Amino acid sequence: MAYSTEMDVRKNMPDATFDIISSSDIQWAIAAADAYIDSRLSQRFATPFSPVPNEINILSTFRATYLLMLRYPDRSNLEDLERLEKTIEELLDGYLTGALKLSEATELTNDERLYVYNYNPEPDDVYDSTRLSVYD
Repeated sequence: MAYSTEMDVRKNMPDATFDIISSSDIQWAIAAADAYIDSRLSQRFATPFSPVPNEINILSTFRATYLLMLRYPDRSNLEDLERLEKTIEELLDGYLTGALKLSEATELTNDERLYVYNYNPEPDDVYDSTRLSVYD
C-alpha cells in the first residue's frame, strides 16, 4: 500500500507541472519515496507502515514531489528543491532519533533493532563485483 496518493502529490506540485507529469511518473515517484522512507526508518520502526501515519503520508508526498521536480528541472527552482530535500532529511532524522514522534507507528524492540543493524551491512562491506573477495 502506497503511503501517498497521486492526488496528494499533484496538490503539492507547482502549477506549471500539474498537467505535464504523467500518472506513471507519479506512481514511480511514490514507490521510490516509500522505499526510501522504509529504508531510512526500518532501524527504529516496523516497516512497511500499516496503518500509514499521517506524518509518513506527508513525508511520502514531499519525497515524491522532490523526485518529480528533479526529473523536470526546467520547471523547478533550485532553492525550492534544496529546501524540500533539507526538510525531508530533517524529518526523517527526527523520527529516527526519537526527537519527533510518529503516531500509530510500531517501534522495534532492542532485540529487533540489533537484528536490523546486523542485517544491514555497512556500505564498505557490500559486495563489490570488482573485488575478488570481501577481504581484498
